[in-house]
Amino acid sequence: MVGGCALGLAFAAPAMAAPAVIPQPPGVAVPLSEAFVEPDPIEGVGPLRWRAVYTRAGGGTRTVGVNGALQGLVFGSSRTWRGKTTVNIRGALITSGEVAAISVNGGPPIPTVALEGLPVPAAIVVYEVVGATTVRRTPPSVKYTFLDATGAPLPRPVITPEPPIAPGTWTWMGPSQSLQGVCTITASPFPGLVSTSGTVVTQLRHLAYEGEVDTVCAATLYTYNGGEPLEAFMVVDAAHLGTRPGPLPGLVPLTGSTALVSRYAPDGVAAAATNAGWLLVRGGRDQTQRLSLLSHLSGTLEGEKPRPRRHHRHHHAPHHHA
Repeated sequence: MVGGCALGLAFAAPAMAAPAVIPQPPGVAVPLSEAFVEPDPIEGVGPLRWRAVYTRAGGGTRTVGVNGALQGLVFGSSRTWRGKTTVNIRGALITSGEVAAISVNGGPPIPTVALEGLPVPAAIVVYEVVGATTVRRTPPSVKYTFLDATGAPLPRPVITPEPPIAPGTWTWMGPSQSLQGVCTITASPFPGLVSTSGTVVTQLRHLAYEGEVDTVCAATLYTYNGGEPLEAFMVVDAAHLGTRPGPLPGLVPLTGSTALVSRYAPDGVAAAATNAGWLLVRGGRDQTQRLSLLSHLSGTLEGEKPRPRRHHRHHHAPHHHA
């Protein structure tokens, strides 16, 4: 106190230095021998999800999810030197179809590769940045410039968002489905095959949406003799219930059967058409087991009577391989 008055001393906080922006090397194209999309259903119901499968010209196949806005998968190797880390980044970027090319860190335009068969136009670019630098574990920045067919810059694009379905759903647990939904997945009896849980859509609004809306309306989880889980999905055109959806991209016919299988076989799906949709199976030990389950499934819409699918001699249930 001085003269009965309190002295208020104010000290200015030291200004924080902005982190230094480290210039990064430009990105260059990673040539691709092919790129396509295929169904990538996940547990539960809702819009059918997709993934892009791409193969580099020098070999090596990878996948990246397509749904939603821009998505990237970044991976690489690194070495440490004097507290800094030099990283080789390889990324896969999914973008909307109007983008003709992408420049990475100011590098030369990298033409996009169209992904055919999706409800909305989309494209992919795979790039590499050699010698990107990080400091104190801060990831290196990667800057994208999106270009149209004339080379003019575009705003950062966003793939058309999934339509708002907001269906009512029920989830059930146990060896048998006890809830009736818009769709029902039924498996014919087979020793060792047990359903453990699932989800059904109880109401599904018709959508004002241009084109088909492939929607998972029922999902069931199975096990066979306690092995790796198998997931079954029924897919319908939510905008035109009761009609068979169009062909699913990324699937190829199986010789001697009406079933279809993923072109990227290691962890892809097996599929079969029904009167009003598609049945998809993923997971399990291998493709043979997925086809085995598929041959025992039927899928129906509410009000239909279950019609067991005919079994095909080329993919009977595995008696001795579980």
